[in-house]
Amino acid sequence: MSYSIIKMQFVSQARFGVKNLEDTFKICHSDTLFSAIFIETLNLYGIEVAEKLKENFINRKYENIISNALFL
Repeated sequence: MSYSIIKMQFVSQARFGVKNLEDTFKICHSDTLFSAIFIETLNLYGIEVAEKLKENFINRKYENIISNALFL
């Protein structure tokens, strides 16, 4: 099995945490990453494409998987 590392660069500020601004994490969990991908797909391509993306992940039709992200 091979692995790839993807470097993410944000064009605006990003915060991962809960409730208080002081409570931030250096880890972004995989479900949070998928949610961000789903919402951006929804915004860019509409509900049909976003639902198809979700179905394909649920049915494991993609060779790729999403893992947690660590921010340094």
